[in-house]
Amino acid sequence: MNSTNLQIDQFQTLKNSIVNVNFIKHASFFFEVNNYVIYVDPVDEATDFSKLPKADLVLYTHDHYDHLCRKALKDILTERTEVIGTLEVETALKDTGAKHIKVLKNGEKAEISTSAAEISVLAVPAYNTTQTQFHPKGRDNGYILTIDGMKFYIPGDCEDMPELADYKGLDVAFLPVNQPYTMTIDQCVNAVKMMQPKVFFPIHYGDTDTNELMEKLNAIEGIEIRLRNM
Repeated sequence: MNSTNLQIDQFQTLKNSIVNVNFIKHASFFFEVNNYVIYVDPVDEATDFSKLPKADLVLYTHDHYDHLCRKALKDILTERTEVIGTLEVETALKDTGAKHIKVLKNGEKAEISTSAAEISVLAVPAYNTTQTQFHPKGRDNGYILTIDGMKFYIPGDCEDMPELADYKGLDVAFLPVNQPYTMTIDQCVNAVKMMQPKVFFPIHYGDTDTNELMEKLNAIEGIEIRLRNM
């Protein structure tokens, strides 16, 4: 995969900004709004990041190898790139050249200063409820990214946590679907029912049976389900 064949979904905010969501692979994707670029967990397994747009903001959910790649960051980094992550992410990114790293704990929020759009980032819990050794509660982040009033839920690695019931009213949500590290298909269906986003994308689904996944997701009424090659 390279920058010429990224899968792109487009959304329009209430302020008439156009937000492009560019899917890369696994849990890596990026947003573009008025030439402002926000990466999520960039990892260079599937693309050459040196051919992608430079980053204004990078969000890391945690420091596992399939979510954090130092080389990918170096390829998109500039002097002004802002990075948000956990304490473990901050440690992992030492000596990468990143000059603006902000650590957020669950429940903390950052307002992003840019003329491109009104952007805020709220860190929310991301943890396993059954296989707790992989993603213990309180360590990793999910994020609610708000762009000109449009809310995008970025999950990190998690299962159907009870906190998801608090996130109703989301415009777009992403969830990972591959046990034992994240959710089973039935946990994903339960999570989507809890959240009730307008649009939902499965990500990080590995060898999950996507036919079974989509059959069960499409049975949920009132939610648009979109599957991309992740």
